[in-house]
Amino acid sequence: MGQTFRAATVTDAIRQAKEELGPDALILEVRRSAFDGGVEIVAATGQTGEFPVTGNGRTGPLPRIDALAALRRRASRTGSAPNGTSGESDIGRSWGPDDLDVDFIRQYGVSERLASDLAMACGAGSALRRHAAVTHVLQRRISTEDLVGTGHERVVAALVGPSGVGKTTTIAKLAAIFSATRGRRVALVTTDTYRVGGIAQLKTFAEILQLPFYTVYTREDLDHALEETAEADLVLVDTPGCNPYDAAMLKEMRNLIASNTPVTCYLTLAMTGDFDELIAASQRFALLNPAGLIATKLDETRRAPAVIGLVEQTRLPLTYTCAGPLVPDDIAVASPAALADLLLSAMEYRYQRELVRQ
Repeated sequence: MGQTFRAATVTDAIRQAKEELGPDALILEVRRSAFDGGVEIVAATGQTGEFPVTGNGRTGPLPRIDALAALRRRASRTGSAPNGTSGESDIGRSWGPDDLDVDFIRQYGVSERLASDLAMACGAGSALRRHAAVTHVLQRRISTEDLVGTGHERVVAALVGPSGVGKTTTIAKLAAIFSATRGRRVALVTTDTYRVGGIAQLKTFAEILQLPFYTVYTREDLDHALEETAEADLVLVDTPGCNPYDAAMLKEMRNLIASNTPVTCYLTLAMTGDFDELIAASQRFALLNPAGLIATKLDETRRAPAVIGLVEQTRLPLTYTCAGPLVPDDIAVASPAALADLLLSAMEYRYQRELVRQ
């Protein structure tokens, strides 16, 4: 059960929750207060190692595993290393890449060379060394970066992608993070005038977060909205879902966001999709010249490490990953260490299943 905190602003309500429940408190819901016109949030103590409960009351199909703890358990279970020594004396020992590990990693769309390097890193000895080694490989081969830099230069970011990938919810998460916890001046713009409820959904988030909100129908409307939000550090632009195989729709999207003010596009893709289709979609959306990638719905798939293959093949920097519908908690800045967690957790899950079969 969550606790309810009421305040005049979202920032104050979140501060109350974290003071009461600790810095790892999970924000389960943000809504208008029926009492005084302010806002109220529902928060709970953070539960490390579990997916947050989704709207249907069930957790994601594959539990989050503490990769380091999981690999320590693996070391203690394997007991006998190739020379018959115990699991404890195994710590610090290195082996070459296991063919089974290479094949396992390659199923996530990873190239043979990168899969081989990652498999080698997975044999780097202790759990801490394995995690560090995998992270190091990913740092060299995979690009990650934040959507907004450390400075206060103005950023206008449009999230583009197929329908149903979670662009609007992701924008709400980003808006909450940057306005409530990073102190940025944020404005919201929607061009999603086709989807039923599309405008209302983002407008509600804007009202709750007390952010400027604009609805755009034409490129001239967008120019006006960006002029009106000139003092905002970050302008987040929601766009309608676009069929990647509809060339006319893609060109219409490109023309709409071709504002006098530079707009940076970020391709948003749900990891629940077929990998080949994700690659094909990224190739089609290249028309919009995306500067980075946002991967969503990692909690709804058993193939979350495929984001590594997706980033490698698209050569787009990974900016954020989303694993759940909760605003603003279910989003994280992408990092090689986090991607290493995904891969090592999946490998541990595989080993656990193999042990059960034995």
